[in-house]
Amino acid sequence: MLSEILKIYPEKNTEMQQPSSIGLKDVLENTESALIARLYEQVNYNKSELARQLGVGRTTLWRKLNKLGLKQ
Repeated sequence: MLSEILKIYPEKNTEMQQPSSIGLKDVLENTESALIARLYEQVNYNKSELARQLGVGRTTLWRKLNKLGLKQ
């Protein structure tokens, strides 16, 4: 799964090879962003289905989508 996520954000591959230049928080945020973006497309931008698959409430999902600039 991680290899598929890295394909979405190939520019992050270089950063991930240099552990001292990127923190765990950044890695987690990048991974979460990639996962959300990929699932959002897979569920045809259906926010209710996306929230269900992620196991989060719609309000939490709304905040995450806004943060990622994926609000549609």
